[in-house]
Amino acid sequence: MKKKVALIILFIIITILSFEGVYSVRNHTEFMKLKNLQGNLENFEVTISIPDRENYNTAYESIIKSLDEYNGNIFFSEVDINEDVRKYINYGYFSNKETENHIPIVSGRFFHEKDNIDSYLSTIDSEDTQQIGVINDFNGKNIHEIRTIKSKLDINTFENLFIVQIENEQILDKLIEDLKSESIIVQKRVMGDSSQYNTETLKIILVVCFIGLIFMIFYQVLGSYKKIGIQKLLGHSTFVMLKERLLEVLRIEVIVMLVVTVLLVFFNFKTFNSLFWKFMLELICIYSIMIIFTIVSVIIPYIYVSKITLSNIIKNKRPVKSIIILNSIVKVILASIILIFFSNALDDLSSIGKGYEKNYKVWEETKQYYILPELGFNDESIQSFSIEEMEKERAVYLYFNKQGAILADFNRYEPTSMEEAKQMLPEEYMRETIIVNPNYLLKHKVYDVDGNIINISEDEKDRILLVPEKYRNFEKEILEYYGYNSQEPCSSTTCSHKTADGKLNLVEQKQKIIWMKSNQKYFSYLLDVNPEEGNYVTDPIVSVLTESNDKLVSYYKIIGYNNSPFKIRANSEEEVINGLEKYYDMSVYLIDPYNLYDNVASTIINIKAKVKVIIFAIVILLAVISIIILQNTSLYFNQNKNKIIVKKLHGYRLIYRYMNYFIMVLITWTCPLAIASLITKDINIIYFTLILVVIELVFIIFNINSLEKKNLIKVIKGEY
Repeated sequence: MKKKVALIILFIIITILSFEGVYSVRNHTEFMKLKNLQGNLENFEVTISIPDRENYNTAYESIIKSLDEYNGNIFFSEVDINEDVRKYINYGYFSNKETENHIPIVSGRFFHEKDNIDSYLSTIDSEDTQQIGVINDFNGKNIHEIRTIKSKLDINTFENLFIVQIENEQILDKLIEDLKSESIIVQKRVMGDSSQYNTETLKIILVVCFIGLIFMIFYQVLGSYKKIGIQKLLGHSTFVMLKERLLEVLRIEVIVMLVVTVLLVFFNFKTFNSLFWKFMLELICIYSIMIIFTIVSVIIPYIYVSKITLSNIIKNKRPVKSIIILNSIVKVILASIILIFFSNALDDLSSIGKGYEKNYKVWEETKQYYILPELGFNDESIQSFSIEEMEKERAVYLYFNKQGAILADFNRYEPTSMEEAKQMLPEEYMRETIIVNPNYLLKHKVYDVDGNIINISEDEKDRILLVPEKYRNFEKEILEYYGYNSQEPCSSTTCSHKTADGKLNLVEQKQKIIWMKSNQKYFSYLLDVNPEEGNYVTDPIVSVLTESNDKLVSYYKIIGYNNSPFKIRANSEEEVINGLEKYYDMSVYLIDPYNLYDNVASTIINIKAKVKVIIFAIVILLAVISIIILQNTSLYFNQNKNKIIVKKLHGYRLIYRYMNYFIMVLITWTCPLAIASLITKDINIIYFTLILVVIELVFIIFNINSLEKKNLIKVIKGEY
């Protein structure tokens, strides 16, 4: 009965892992097909910088004109999270006519040129008249929508990450050059699509599970030598015994497969469509392989056990030596797989980690920051650059600044701005400049030449410049250039030559240079600024804007200003609006807060999913090899218990009592080490092996002590 229970548990585990493995791969594949709209074209992740954010319509027309010429598509993605329900939305323009053949539309149709800009497709069949088609979803749990870019086209659109679908990279380069001539800068992201799913991981898990299946059935059959011996004494033929055993095992396996599969289908699927039946066909293939493995794993050990002599059966001599040899062979195979997988998995994790650290770690910290990309109003009497409006916006600046808002004006580093600056400004120190506030410096620590962290007070009235030490020979020129710009004349009707608080005339303002260590990086909060460097810039000249050291117009960069440099810290959009309502009549002013994190949310979610899969695979592999270690230790003890106990009673140390076993352990790791090293050529394999050997030895010692304590008296009394 115990053996049947163990077999049932084994089949349940294998079936669940097989189902979840195939399900995870298929679910992710279908999910990514929709998310990335995968078809016959190559996908390239890019950022797009336009010369004038206000003229986004003109830029859009130029982009789609080029896409029409090169037969390409473009889209960006958003994730709408509402009460833990995620809706994935692709906003796109599709010039390639083959695209619709790769979108699994159940009913309705794909976009036509004459469609309303609000037309869309969705995996949910709604009664909305704007919905023109229903998309097939694998499990009925994912909500995907495909909409037109025009339905989302606004001043903030080109701050997103885009996917350009085009025939190949050479054609993309031509498109980039064409758009560059119109001052539209398209930059390819170095990291690429980090969300690609590593199906090899789950394949390895399945292989290990199948090996584990064979191993466990081998062990059960070899352990049934007494029963087989009795049947032989009673005159049963090997064929009849094998047939009975095989049918019993297969009956258990098939019943477990059916029950577990029905339950898992019930929990994992909300709909049954063509994609579901494709999945079931794949699963049946996997189950068929499982059954073949089961048949083989029963036949081979059964034939071996049937050859055991009757005298050995009568003497109750278990085939322990054979089991240990079998275990050792299986362990060598599994250990080789584990070492190879560890090498590849750690390479993957390292690659993901570096890419995440470089490109997305700081973006992850932007969840609590909001920007105000556009300001509209329905009162014609409001004048944008009037003193009243600027004072109102400065009051908003002060309000949110006290709550930790960040000013990060990196507009000079925008690709289009940088191209213009190179032509107009001859010196590097003139064009490589940013504006930040003290809160930025609190969050992103930088150091002066003496190694001190820079902290600037909001009460500071002097003009503060943080200048990399490499510019020390240009001190006079820098003071002259930035001093002139701080006192640049302006109309008396729009700004003042005094600081915004009226306490200091700018002409009397002192300039203060703080010399900084060179090679310090500053995070730009802009996706199209140095994407290959994780959106960091190195060694800019930093102008620090405090609440007290600049003219009124300098604070007029919160709402609708280029690239929204002012990042408001808040727990929700509602909190931002509540703050704005203190200064603006929201029935007159049209202000829509936008979460900064939304630009990269989808990419970060997929990176984390990939990491989880790799960690899951590593845990499974370690669990399987732990079972082997426990079995081998127990078998070795049972085979040599009398010698071991006698040596223990005579005071032999543990290492001498189990010397042969420890040598066998080292051999079963030396072989995998040699195999894995030849395949991967990775020196880290040696360190992985040493760590695993140490872990196994510790594990073995604990198990040995437990076995000896439990069985010492029994062996002495001859009861065991």
